[in-house]
Amino acid sequence: VSVDSAGGGRRIAVVTGASRGIGRGIALGLAEQRWKVYVTGRSSTPAATTDKDVGGSLEAVCQEIREKGGEAVAKVVDHNDDAQVQRLFNDVRAENGGTLDLLVNNAFGGIVGLEVDPFAPFWEQGAEIWDRCAGVGLRSHYIASALAVPLLKQSQGTPLIVNVSSFGGLSYTFNVAYGVCKAAVDRLAADCAKELKPLGISTLSLWPGVVATERMKQELQSGNFLANTGMDVTDEYLETPLLVGRVVASLASESKEERLAKSGSVEVVAEVAKAKGICDELGRASPPSIRSLQFILPVVAGPKMGNDAVKDMLRRVPDVRLPFWVMAGGAPS
Repeated sequence: VSVDSAGGGRRIAVVTGASRGIGRGIALGLAEQRWKVYVTGRSSTPAATTDKDVGGSLEAVCQEIREKGGEAVAKVVDHNDDAQVQRLFNDVRAENGGTLDLLVNNAFGGIVGLEVDPFAPFWEQGAEIWDRCAGVGLRSHYIASALAVPLLKQSQGTPLIVNVSSFGGLSYTFNVAYGVCKAAVDRLAADCAKELKPLGISTLSLWPGVVATERMKQELQSGNFLANTGMDVTDEYLETPLLVGRVVASLASESKEERLAKSGSVEVVAEVAKAKGICDELGRASPPSIRSLQFILPVVAGPKMGNDAVKDMLRRVPDVRLPFWVMAGGAPS
């Protein structure tokens, strides 16, 4: 049954795109708090993974969820297929007395594995990259949210929809399609909040920093990320997927009144983690927020400095966060 955080049963969550990456981390963060977690993806088993380079499967993440004390339910879903998504929520309804406490819209078509260079100018990219970002990653969030609302209305806890977005919704990041679609994800959370507040359902847009997903670790180790973005992201500036999950679990455990008061807003993972004292699985405090001078100066400005002494000095600046409006054009040059 669905209960609030003070009850004895398991709260119920759906996390889309959870076979690897941020979605997997969120599922595990919820598992630590004994949630029942429905995880979706196209990779049912390790042998059937859709990404041979980095792996990841629903079977593997379900095992990890159980090891952490949660209950796991795997659902093979292609979020491009509305009928499959409808079946997912039909199953959730039938298996849980018609209720749901949390939907995490994380599935994302991605900007890797494309026929075109994701860092090329938009006029050279064609439609594929737009369709990837706007399909599974925006439209899919809208469809899942609409199907989840009747179940969330029955929650006895803090019904919540989390849209995983990024600073790319505010500042130019990677390419045009990525940024436009992330901005739309943020607007989706904000506008849904207006219509859902009378129902007691809250929404938020979640902005992780640079997360050490399986794919990102490959990009950092190869040097491709530095070459394409000019950002020198070392381990101390990386968030782990589980840190993101622990932040989501903490936000979902707030009271309904707390969440409704902030419904439709952006929550920055690093900033929530610092405010709440949330650490990653290694016991490390969160890295600085992407809008902090502690991140911008060493990571963005540092690579442009040839002097090692200057680079070292940049790492010691205070944790001063720039206003969001300053970040709107990208990190200061």
